[in-house]
Amino acid sequence: MRAGRCEDELSGAFDGFPVDVRAMAVQMGLTVLEGEWRGLPHAICLYPQPLVILNRRRPEVMRRFDLAHELSHYVLGVEKYHSRAANQWAATLLMPEAVFKLEVIVAGGVNLTVCRVFGVSLAAAKLRFAELTA
Repeated sequence: MRAGRCEDELSGAFDGFPVDVRAMAVQMGLTVLEGEWRGLPHAICLYPQPLVILNRRRPEVMRRFDLAHELSHYVLGVEKYHSRAANQWAATLLMPEAVFKLEVIVAGGVNLTVCRVFGVSLAAAKLRFAELTA
């Protein structure tokens, strides 16, 4: 699956916003662990069982994006795709194009209201908006 096709592949996989990425990961068979590590924002390990490690020191919105990023590596294949594609896939999962654009219009721009709807950081929302309007 390519990053641009995330919405097609996951249609019906979630209900409402913000997307419950943790429930989605668990449903797909991943174990999600959180702890406090220096220098390790997030990681995925596939053997002996699929495991995602998140750093509790990071803000919740960043951990949600980190988990979506690692979930994309799991779905797309860790060796096949680089972090840029994983970030695009994660942004598409958390902020689907049609709904995101509508929320930006209703909110009068990319702001904290939009961030709360999608459970993302302002930086992630601004990057997604730039990507969609380029």
